[in-house]
Amino acid sequence: MDAMKKWQMQLLAWVVILGGGAVCGLGTIVLTWLLGAGKLSVVFGLTGLLSWFAIYAGVGLTFVTEKDFRVVERLGTYHLTLRGGWHILCLPGLIDKFAPHGGEDGTFEQVIIEVTAADMGGEVVFLGGSSGTPEFKIVAQVIDSDRAEIEIPTTVTGTPTPDKITGAPSRGHDDPCYLFVYVVEDTPARIKSLAIEAVRRIIQGYNVDDAALKTGEISQKVLWDRTFLQALANIGVRLCPESGITLKRIALPESVKKDREGVLSAEKEALGHQAKGRGHALAILAIIDEAAKPVFAADGVTVVRKGRVVSWRAAEAIYRSQNVLDMLEKQPPATINMVAENTGGILLNIDPSNKK
Repeated sequence: MDAMKKWQMQLLAWVVILGGGAVCGLGTIVLTWLLGAGKLSVVFGLTGLLSWFAIYAGVGLTFVTEKDFRVVERLGTYHLTLRGGWHILCLPGLIDKFAPHGGEDGTFEQVIIEVTAADMGGEVVFLGGSSGTPEFKIVAQVIDSDRAEIEIPTTVTGTPTPDKITGAPSRGHDDPCYLFVYVVEDTPARIKSLAIEAVRRIIQGYNVDDAALKTGEISQKVLWDRTFLQALANIGVRLCPESGITLKRIALPESVKKDREGVLSAEKEALGHQAKGRGHALAILAIIDEAAKPVFAADGVTVVRKGRVVSWRAAEAIYRSQNVLDMLEKQPPATINMVAENTGGILLNIDPSNKK
């Protein structure tokens, strides 16, 4: 059908070109003859004919690359879709013209659409009541009618199998390029809204922590969601099979961030105390083990002092005393005044900085 329409369009265009050329050429000859140009009227006629061809070629001849398409309207209604190659329009602007909203610069190339937290229109409530806002990327393209089948796997991880998805006919047309141009005025915005709806519907089946960890799994579920794909096909669009939807992150509300920071801080503090307590216990055990070892003379045979059994309480007292001495060692130079009990008020001065 499109081939017949294209042939008719080209035929009509050539009729207009040749007819217009004849009118311009003969009209110029007649006009200049009447003005007294004589034999030069033929030259003026040829000039008029060539000028007509040049002007028409400049405005009516168009080239479409293999990756692009153009939607042509004839007398204000859809006529056909032009693909790669050279094409001639019939009196462009009067009879033929490119459709607005993508018909004048349509492309089959992939288009990237970023969806931010501001685009989501509010937070998503996850399982368990937590909320957050997903941010993701869409990679979409107009369906090439030469390949009208879209691969849909039987499962998310299964082998893709061809499954026919047809665009909903509108005004008797189901050409994807037509659907892309005419079904909605702002197709990229429609793609974004359909993706947001699909992501919301699927991601609400997760709690917020699982969603943050399983962004790849969620992306695959959205990518192969039949309802979503059919809605896109209805406007002539498909997703890139490899990376059509990429869930980038889950933006959490500030209140949730603060609560989580508090929990993390408490956990970190608890781990610090645990590590500190483990260090104290190991130090006390080391004192008990060291006290149990005998002390040998320089010959390595004679026992100077036998090992002794030290209780946990005694070892702990030694450890605490040593801690106090270590702390005093680290203090800046100062004088500590101490009064010993049962000594009649004798005052003892201790200078911690004096290491003698």
